[in-house]
Amino acid sequence: MPANIVVGSQWGDEGKGKIIDIMASRADVVVRATGGNNAGHTVVTEKGKFILNLLPSGILHPEVTCVLGTGMVIDLEHLAGEMEAIEARGVKVEPENLKLSDKATISMPWHKVQDGLEEDRLAKKGGALTDEQKKQVEELMKANQQSTDTQSNTTQSEQKATQNKGTGATKPW
Repeated sequence: MPANIVVGSQWGDEGKGKIIDIMASRADVVVRATGGNNAGHTVVTEKGKFILNLLPSGILHPEVTCVLGTGMVIDLEHLAGEMEAIEARGVKVEPENLKLSDKATISMPWHKVQDGLEEDRLAKKGGALTDEQKKQVEELMKANQQSTDTQSNTTQSEQKATQNKGTGATKPW
């Protein structure tokens, strides 16, 4: 089976979401292989502007099966909210068109608590970002996200692959 792969290797807006959306129109499957909900793919369609964080942009094509792959870190609360938001706008999200790898990492609520405790521990030793530094990073990230409505914003490389019809498709602390 032929596959096309779109890989992003930069921090910031590369347009991967838009490219995947275009390619998904000719695909059977779109796989988001890595990343978490820190990535923001903005896709504009005839239904309007969609900001997707976990869901592959192929989800906007009802005939495409989307997969959250083995390298994903999935915050279930965030995923549920994202699904509800796009379903409210008429996009179908069902087991037939969204699959979750059994090897993906699930981020549970206590992981966020644990991360915060570790940051506090490191801060006491001077080895972590201070609250002011975190705020500055968040402001820079928000400014970067606001600078474009049609590009993706990510802090790590992503791979998306799509099979068959010829198309392959965290905060920093």
